[in-house]
Amino acid sequence: MVDARPPTPWVELIRLRDRAKLEPRQLAAAVNIGPTHMSYLERGLRRPSNAVLYRLATVLNIDASELRETMPTPPTQRRYLKPEDAA
Repeated sequence: MVDARPPTPWVELIRLRDRAKLEPRQLAAAVNIGPTHMSYLERGLRRPSNAVLYRLATVLNIDASELRETMPTPPTQRRYLKPEDAA
């Protein structure tokens, strides 16, 4: 079964980044992750590890638990049917 739902952007992360007047690349560098990883987080395709969540919260001046509550749930990873299950 494939989850066809589009990902939900992490609107609060984007809002907080904008409020801090940071570009995505700047925030990525500040929390020691790559710009692609930051893009995945903002687009709701991935969830941050606890370490990344804590660093994001520190840079954005917000409590980590508050930031965690705003995270969207990413789409489930696609599962592929075995050829014998497809029939």
